[in-house]
Amino acid sequence: MTVDATGMTPAQLGAVANGASSIAANGITGAFTITSALSPTQITAILDHIQVGSSFTGGATVTIDATGMSPSQLGSVAGDIGAVTTISNLTLTASLARRTSAAS
Repeated sequence: MTVDATGMTPAQLGAVANGASSIAANGITGAFTITSALSPTQITAILDHIQVGSSFTGGATVTIDATGMSPSQLGSVAGDIGAVTTISNLTLTASLARRTSAAS
């Protein structure tokens, strides 16, 4: 199964993440934003299935809105950073960097 996640709400993305075992490798496409509403496990499940594209082949456009994200959630983002297009609302400090690295 493949998923076009364009414009999905956090609740819809959560449902996609919870069913990720049924999604094909590189099976999530579209433009959408991941927020703190998703758990670290859900973030990983989505990012693990992203179709990473180049300017020639398309793929997903994934924005991370880091507002209110925990170190564990940020660790999940960092673990699959190659699937992320943009990160907004993130201030990285040395202390947070150490906690995020330990969480991933």
